[in-house]
Parts: sequence; C-alpha cells; structure tokens
Amino acid sequence: MFLPSKIRIAKADVAVGDTVSPGRRVFTVTGTDRLVHLDLDVADLALARKGAMVKVELPGGRTVAGKLVTVGAVVKSREGDATVDVGVRLAKLRSALADQTPISVLLESISRRNVLSVPVEALPATADGGYRVEIGGRVAGQDRRVWQRAVEISGPGLEAGMKAGVPAT
Repeated sequence: MFLPSKIRIAKADVAVGDTVSPGRRVFTVTGTDRLVHLDLDVADLALARKGAMVKVELPGGRTVAGKLVTVGAVVKSREGDATVDVGVRLAKLRSALADQTPISVLLESISRRNVLSVPVEALPATADGGYRVEIGGRVAGQDRRVWQRAVEISGPGLEAGMKAGVPAT
C-alpha cells in the first residue's frame, strides 16, 4: 500500500490468516498529528475560534499548549446534549498519550493585556465604594470594575506572575 503522507494504523480490521479481497478494509488509519478530540457544548461555541491557542490539562495536572485546528459546522445531539466536534493539536508533548485518555481543554473567554487578574476575595472594599488589592504588603492598584470571580487591576509596579494576598476570613 502506498499513501501520499505518513499514517498511523489505529485498528486492524482483519485477523492473521483472514482472506482479503479488493475493496475489503484491512485496517483503519489516522494522521500522525497529535490531536485531541473534544465534543464542545454548543453554548460554548463562541469560545472556539479556529487557530486560537488553548491549554490542555493532562492526567496528573500537567498542562501543555494546544491550538484549535478544526471546529465542526454540524451540531450533534445525543441524550439531550448538543455538541460540536473540535480538534486541538498539541504542542511539545514529551510522551505519548493512549487513545481515549481523559483530558481537559481550557478555552479562553476573555483576554486582556497589561492587567493583573486577581480573585475577588483579595479585594477589601474602600470607603469610597471602590476596591484595593495588596501585593507584597503594599497597595498595588485600584479598580471599580468587578467581573464574576476575578477583577482586573492596572497600575505602576504590577508585573506578570505577581501574587495577590487574600485576607483571612
């Protein structure tokens, strides 16, 4: 058999000693790309943009980068759930994953640059109706915009990776 590109044999469709004839499937093949298949709930479809970067959480908690390479156009309905097929290509995976390995794909819903995202619990209210955040023992920024479970703050001295203190309750 000759094919125009590399393949991976996913499943043998005949046993040793079986008789084969023209047109009979001998094995099932897949591509060699490391892809993750995801049945994405239709309600989350706006988060899935082809080419978007995602994080993939592997068993054991390790995460690797991924990229959305396919977003299906057909909705599948099963047991009351409506989903769309999404394919994610994994980057720099050091070891192989077995087929059907359970993973989590983290899609980004909002992206903001040059702000620090902190949990709401880290924000004591101020007398003027705003909030403040303390980082490293000093007030690092103030903001009045409170999102669902996190807020974005900006100000001088804030850098990626800083940790916000959460008051004891």
